[in-house]
Amino acid sequence: MKVPIASIQNKIIEIHEKMLDINLGSNITIVSPIVLTGEMVDDAATDKVHFKGRITAKLSLICVQCLEKFEEALDIGFEETYLPKSENKSDISEKELVEDLDMFIYHGDYIDTAEIVRGILLETIPPYPLCHKCRALDNS
Repeated sequence: MKVPIASIQNKIIEIHEKMLDINLGSNITIVSPIVLTGEMVDDAATDKVHFKGRITAKLSLICVQCLEKFEEALDIGFEETYLPKSENKSDISEKELVEDLDMFIYHGDYIDTAEIVRGILLETIPPYPLCHKCRALDNS
């Protein structure tokens, strides 16, 4: 879903969306729809958009140890701030601002929720997933 920035101004926007067509890579399969719920609100004084919400998903991953497929349920809370892409050149680059303040840049007149969900899921999924059986063996 692409949320127009103009629709967020001076109000809180409720988001409830189900997604199935997000590309998470060749070793990750979406088992049931990814559900995004949350609220977007703008800060008119600074052009920032605050997005607080929750993502639930059930994914099929491949265990790096036994190479078997397994399902993993995720329930992720998040809170992020988005800034518009700046046209002016200042002493502080956008990249430095984003890294220092843990903010994200949006381009154009909308914020793409599918890209937000994709980014959060890829940050959450372990780079070397272990199935429940191999995880138990590693912990013993």
